[in-house]
Amino acid sequence: MSYYEAMEDGVRIEKSHRQNAYYPRCKFCGAEVFSYSYVRNYDYICKDCKTHKKVLLSTGLFD
Repeated sequence: MSYYEAMEDGVRIEKSHRQNAYYPRCKFCGAEVFSYSYVRNYDYICKDCKTHKKVLLSTGLFD
């Protein structure tokens, strides 16, 4: 089911003979985040933004 949701949401998908790789966008900066599964309502966060998550959320821009 995550495959079809990712297709609907415009998430880049790389197909492999074993498993699909999904690249949803980071909630804060918009960079692609690698994942082996995709959940539509999950907020994906890249490594760089994860270290500054507390500060970014405190701005009130990303509620």
